[in-house]
Amino acid sequence: MLLRAADFPAASAYFKKAVAIGVLDGNYYLGLLGLFGDRLEVARHSFRSVPADSPMSPSALLGLGIIALRQRDWLKAIGLFKQASLLEKKSITAELLMGIALRRAGQPDEARRELQWVLRVDPLNHPALRELAVMDVNASYQQKLRRMLADDRQYILDLACFYANAGLMADALQVLE
Repeated sequence: MLLRAADFPAASAYFKKAVAIGVLDGNYYLGLLGLFGDRLEVARHSFRSVPADSPMSPSALLGLGIIALRQRDWLKAIGLFKQASLLEKKSITAELLMGIALRRAGQPDEARRELQWVLRVDPLNHPALRELAVMDVNASYQQKLRRMLADDRQYILDLACFYANAGLMADALQVLE
């Protein structure tokens, strides 16, 4: 509740107590707090401290992948997102983030494959649609994205926040423009 209420100092103290008494999944939430505060080393250490057999392990791998995205280490991000996807049996979030990293790593065919899979599973996934629109030669994805974003201004803000949370500020600004 403290995390949801954005009382980050109190939430951090609570999760540190949880970890101290052996609730190691608290490290995942400490990692999130590190990401929120742009303290990437704290986030990295916390995510790495989540046990591999924990149900939070795939989410911790996503957190580590987001750190790699923020640091523009595309290949490392791809590897972490692949690991998370294997643990969660084709996680939409892992596949989406992997597609984003693949595009930035100069692997457009692989990126397209991942992003199209995301759209097959979730046809209204705005980030996947935008990524495909950026690579779109015939403008069909661009038209669909424009049409969907025109439905509600909040979609534009949500999409920009998605990119900002991933540390891709240039993309967030392009969405807002």
